[in-house]
Amino acid sequence: MNMGLIASAGLLGCVLLLARTSAAVAAEIHVLSTFGMRPVLNEITAEFERTTGHKLVVQYGSAAGLKKQIDGGEAFDFAIITPPVIKDIINQGKIVGENQTVIARSGMGVAVRAGAPRPDISSVEAFKRALLNAKSVTYTPGGTTGAHLAKVLEQLGIAEEIKAKNKPEKTRV
Repeated sequence: MNMGLIASAGLLGCVLLLARTSAAVAAEIHVLSTFGMRPVLNEITAEFERTTGHKLVVQYGSAAGLKKQIDGGEAFDFAIITPPVIKDIINQGKIVGENQTVIARSGMGVAVRAGAPRPDISSVEAFKRALLNAKSVTYTPGGTTGAHLAKVLEQLGIAEEIKAKNKPEKTRV
């Protein structure tokens, strides 16, 4: 089954539920969302706005960046952030825990330039060799993936060797 379709349906359901609880007058619904949900939100925004008469105003960022904004008092109606960050925000009393719903899961991937040979990542050792042989490693700093990658590099014992190859991705807007 298409995970994008499942995520779209789940997100649309959550947003529609939110819209039903708002005032009868058209409103702007302020959404804070991680970058990973951008394709889904782009796909459903027009339909949501047409159906409900409400306007979605979406601000994208890394989970850590969005948490800083929320900690700083950023106003929002709806947050789509990784479960660990949501849990922390719930524990701080900034959102109601009963409203928490997992709408999607994502994985971590390996990409290579078009035309370049695919690296062997079929085992831990092969993955380690592929990283050591790579000219650069790119990730989103401050994001869940970047934090996870840092832990993986430590566990593999190659964090220092990879440090010089790190090419953090610039924050997307």
